[in-house]
Amino acid sequence: MSKRAVGVWFCCLSVVLFLARYIFACWLGTGGGRSFSGALYEIGNGLWVAAAMFLAAGFMCVYRAENEK
Repeated sequence: MSKRAVGVWFCCLSVVLFLARYIFACWLGTGGGRSFSGALYEIGNGLWVAAAMFLAAGFMCVYRAENEK
């Protein structure tokens, strides 16, 4: 697998993690009588931080693949 493909996979995983935070908040908010913002507070920022790290790693891999000769 090339560095470019690895970078694209990292970017795709970051999108999945970013969306998972909101999907979990919808799931938690509808069942327990909580609001959406309350469910987001309970989930925390862990998924958002992981998504940001995967996105940065993906951009770095794609950048290195494009500038490598």
